[in-house]
Amino acid sequence: MKSFLSLTAILEGLTGFGLIAVPVPLVSLLIGVPLTGAGGMMAAYIAGAAIITVAFCCWLSKKNATDFAAVKAMVVYNIAVPAILLYGVINYRLTGIPLWFVVFIHIVFAIWALIIISKKQVGEA
Repeated sequence: MKSFLSLTAILEGLTGFGLIAVPVPLVSLLIGVPLTGAGGMMAAYIAGAAIITVAFCCWLSKKNATDFAAVKAMVVYNIAVPAILLYGVINYRLTGIPLWFVVFIHIVFAIWALIIISKKQVGEA
């Protein structure tokens, strides 16, 4: 669990800071479309702050080996992100190899979180 939360904190923290520091190139790289306008920029900044919050929660939670709330929350997050990106692929024709890498990584992390949770539940039975 500690490895999962630590790696999540690092990867999501970097992504969040990237969305705040260099949103235009990062969004263009990740989803294959340009980020334009004040609304897009503000949405990227807010998304960056939200993702940094996810990273911070994971980082703080890794010290408590008995609290699985963060891991459970990350299941939802790691299912929601690829679902939203796949929606974008279908409806907005988003493209790019980095986009598929992000989808893949989030699915892997969702599975990893589910394995952690299932091992905890087996241990409680």
